[in-house]
Amino acid sequence: MTVRRGFVLLLLAILLPLTVAAIGRNRLQLAANQALIESRLSDRAMGAVRVQRSTLNASTTILGLLAQAPAARAGCRAGLQAVVSGYPAILDLVRIAPDGSVACATMDQAGPPPLPPLPMVGRAAGLVITGLEPASPARLPTITAILPIDKGRGGAIAARIDAGWMQRGLNRRDFGDDAIVQVVDDRGQVRAGSGRQPLRGLDLKAPAGSIAEAVSGDGRRWAYAAAPLFRALDRQYYVVYAAPRLRWHDWVWWQVGLGVVQPLLAILLAALAMWFGTSKLLLRWCRDLQTLARDIARGHYHLRRTNFDAAPAELRDLSDALAQMAAAVEQRDNDLRLAAERQQSLARELHHRVKNNFQIVMSLLSLQAESLPDDNMARALAQTRLRISVIALVHRLLYETGETSVIAADALLGDVCRLLSQTFSHQTNIETHCRFERHHLGLDQAVPVALWLVEAMSNAHHHAFTDDQKGRIDATLDIVGDTVVVCVSDTGMAFDGGEAPVTAGTGLRIINGIGKQLGGDVVVVSTPGTGTMLRLTFPVHVVPLAPD
Repeated sequence: MTVRRGFVLLLLAILLPLTVAAIGRNRLQLAANQALIESRLSDRAMGAVRVQRSTLNASTTILGLLAQAPAARAGCRAGLQAVVSGYPAILDLVRIAPDGSVACATMDQAGPPPLPPLPMVGRAAGLVITGLEPASPARLPTITAILPIDKGRGGAIAARIDAGWMQRGLNRRDFGDDAIVQVVDDRGQVRAGSGRQPLRGLDLKAPAGSIAEAVSGDGRRWAYAAAPLFRALDRQYYVVYAAPRLRWHDWVWWQVGLGVVQPLLAILLAALAMWFGTSKLLLRWCRDLQTLARDIARGHYHLRRTNFDAAPAELRDLSDALAQMAAAVEQRDNDLRLAAERQQSLARELHHRVKNNFQIVMSLLSLQAESLPDDNMARALAQTRLRISVIALVHRLLYETGETSVIAADALLGDVCRLLSQTFSHQTNIETHCRFERHHLGLDQAVPVALWLVEAMSNAHHHAFTDDQKGRIDATLDIVGDTVVVCVSDTGMAFDGGEAPVTAGTGLRIINGIGKQLGGDVVVVSTPGTGTMLRLTFPVHVVPLAPD
């Protein structure tokens, strides 16, 4: 994982809980605000009802007192005017005769229109409120209250109460510019208030002050609280306080969004600053240090692609440490190279001296063989000299190739095959064919394999053919998986009975002994009329040679 990717994941891990917490906190704040609005709606509705009822109750109380006053019974206009002057909310006091006509009033015809005919006045048993008359350009909104007096004779006293105080109270914007405060009748018709747009779906039978929801004509949703105000002849009137439900484009939602975005934006800006600072102060120099380390790994110890003078002190110290390490590695490489060259030179000199010593030994054996009168003894010394020649051949190849631990199997066994062909060149009736795969063998296996090949091919030259018999000897080396297979076969005479004699000669004993030394198996297959095959198999880890 890169630093940038890790930084992004760390930033996401920081922002995620903050975002969830901010959203949850603001949702709770919204819910609390909505609950507060609904609670205030209920309180305002009930408060408005108490205020309006108090004024209405005061006016009806005055009516009750007037109904007992002698001036009211006598229909004295002056007495009624004296009462009205003390109560500004009462616009007009009227004494109604039993036949329904106006017996006495505080205002003349230039004032408000006369009371509507009231046939039930004579039959009324108590206070009657005719309803709320809405305002018009010609008159103020009013409420008419009628109180029967002198039940035996009939008649009543009526008061026209100014409802302007109700309209003014309902128009106060102490709840919010979007709020609606209305007086509606039980059919939902608006009779007074701050808005004339009716709300659909009002449940006026719900408990007073409870919160419900309605929809205005423009489709907007409103939360409202309603409370009963007064009962008229055939209508019930209610005070309704309503506030709009929050919408996504309302300022409250924008406040909530800003409450979520502001801390996140601050963190993102801080993260961008950290990103820029990290890139300038760390990542840039880390890439340059990586390039420097790659150059050192390639052996360019003095190559400095970047000047680290402007880097932070810690990274500058690291680049100096890398430069010192490069100088130390270069010095160590030089020392190791010189030591390896000296070692290789000594090894080559050693192999050369060993080869020369073997040459001296072979020369001595040749001189000794010439002085022996017994041909069998001379043949034994010649075979020994051949074995020593193979060992000397190994040292010669090591000296020529400069290798110290491995040797090419095809080169070694090929030279062995040529050496044997030269040794038995007088047997012109025998053809020799050799084929060896190109592989490396370790020295601990190469020398035994070469000696095994010498013994197997020499045994075929000595025993498989008569003096005038023509034939062929084949020698091969193959790699089968992790096993080396060396075969020597001839087309000469087979063993008696097709099996090797129980008391084998020195050659066969050496062949079996080398097989055991290599941890492998030696198989002898001899078929009369076909010839004999010797096969050596042993496990080995081999490395193919590179092509020329």
